[in-house]
Amino acid sequence: MIKLQTVKSTMIDDHIGYIRISQFSENTPEALKKQYMDLYNKGMDSVIIDLRNNPGGLLSSVVQIADLFLDNGTIVSTKGRNPSQDQVFTAHKELLLPELPMIVLVNEGSASASEIFAGAMKDNKRAIIVGEKTFGKGSVQTVRELPNGAGIRITTALYFTPSGKTIDKIGIEPDEVVHGVEITEKEMKAIDKINELKLIEEFVKKHPEKYTDEDFRALMKEIENNGIKINPLIVKRLIKNEKEKYKIPDLVDLEYDLQLKHAVNMLKTVSFFTKQKAS
Repeated sequence: MIKLQTVKSTMIDDHIGYIRISQFSENTPEALKKQYMDLYNKGMDSVIIDLRNNPGGLLSSVVQIADLFLDNGTIVSTKGRNPSQDQVFTAHKELLLPELPMIVLVNEGSASASEIFAGAMKDNKRAIIVGEKTFGKGSVQTVRELPNGAGIRITTALYFTPSGKTIDKIGIEPDEVVHGVEITEKEMKAIDKINELKLIEEFVKKHPEKYTDEDFRALMKEIENNGIKINPLIVKRLIKNEKEKYKIPDLVDLEYDLQLKHAVNMLKTVSFFTKQKAS
């Protein structure tokens, strides 16, 4: 049986750890712990946990992972129609991972277990949440069988953050709102036209390795001369995609990913002041 790789990581600028969790599965806690410690042993002094577009997963998995970062306090609680469904999940006293400055990235695609983790880190003041408001899926649902054999899904309980706020249909508000690059319908049509004219393909053929600012300005001028208006950041992403067409893409893209770039700059500031204070 093939195990899905739900955790990927890399180091940014030799000291900021970046860990992306695509979903919370049974194997995710152990994978995260291993990759976190690998980065820590390589000199990581701060970390970004990326939960963007993570739809959720197992409650047991996210509780275990939150417990790695907390040594006290509530992680999440459930309150149901029946008091027997009420549960409170709390952190154990022992801190299982070295404590470092941490940012959690979220967006509208972060749901369910992702929101539980973000809410636990935010309310326990363990991390700064950066990005956009999360999806708002915080309900426990049960399927009840009907007399005709069909099933009906009903909500039997709701998830609550440590501060007592419900997640369902509300979501988690980030501490720092940072919007990603949005591609509008108009820009999708612009991309189609650029691809039709093979402007990016020809540009990459001319500049297979690197290109200068002057080269890029010339490309943007050519695009404009063809009656196309588009965000230059999107064009840079198209160039990157074309270059990486036949290889595994980089895990991070600080030029195009505005939310990640913001998080990195925040942690660089923290690192600078920490070092200044130590000296």
